[in-house]
Amino acid sequence: KEGERRPSFIRVPKRLAADRYEHLSSERKRAVFIKQCVHILLFIIFLFTFSLIIILTSKPTPYYYAQHIQKLFSETGPDDIDAAAIANVYGSVGSAATPPLPIALHQVQSAHDFWQYMEGSFLSVLYANTTDKSIAAQISQQSPPVWVDRSNSLLGALRIRLLR
Repeated sequence: KEGERRPSFIRVPKRLAADRYEHLSSERKRAVFIKQCVHILLFIIFLFTFSLIIILTSKPTPYYYAQHIQKLFSETGPDDIDAAAIANVYGSVGSAATPPLPIALHQVQSAHDFWQYMEGSFLSVLYANTTDKSIAAQISQQSPPVWVDRSNSLLGALRIRLLR
């Protein structure tokens, strides 16, 4: 309506898109239309090819590995950890440090439980030593690198520290 004030964010085009090609001949309009259709078709082919490549190259292995690591750290309780794994973290069984009892992550409800989880379950899973010592002694005299789940060489050994 004339005389009615519109908000500033509403913009009315002076010329419509159909009027943009009004001055062109019918042959030129047809050529522009075909060119636009070819561009749209090429873009659709690109999207289809890109999507197909992404879908076909994805592997389920990283998903299952992440689930395994999550289960390893969240559901590990006293039944899953042996005394050798805890002794591996705290030294020999007769040492002065007494290893805490391992608890599962879902049982953590206080600060004491958190540190019991960190020092018991978490560290024993993180630094688990399940290598065959006879094979390791034959391969190298050095201690093997510590990896999460004994297979993640990119992450390497983790360090846990407390900032005060």
